[in-house]
Amino acid sequence: MKIVDKINEVIDVQKEFYKEFIDELPSKKSIKKIEKLLNRLHSKNLFEDDLLVIADGGLCLVFRKEQKTMYFEVYNDSEMGYLIDENNKILANKDLKKIADVEKTIYDFLK
Repeated sequence: MKIVDKINEVIDVQKEFYKEFIDELPSKKSIKKIEKLLNRLHSKNLFEDDLLVIADGGLCLVFRKEQKTMYFEVYNDSEMGYLIDENNKILANKDLKKIADVEKTIYDFLK
């Protein structure tokens, strides 16, 4: 299955299941950016634990390592950012501009 097909399948399932919580569906911009990032990550054998639709528009990749969780979000305006938490305590929260910076941040988190 192509990555874009997986993304669209997740959107279709979650928009039905969480319809009262999702105000806006992911934009084409956010889908394209997540697709590009996933292609880059998967080519380096880095895989997300989950892919979620964000309630106010966009997509979120979830990565888990031990007790920590990274939520990497691409918003509908194509802005990007991440949050790392451990047991509901925020350890890091940052906006990123470049896909290469995102890729490095995720790699560093997972290694």
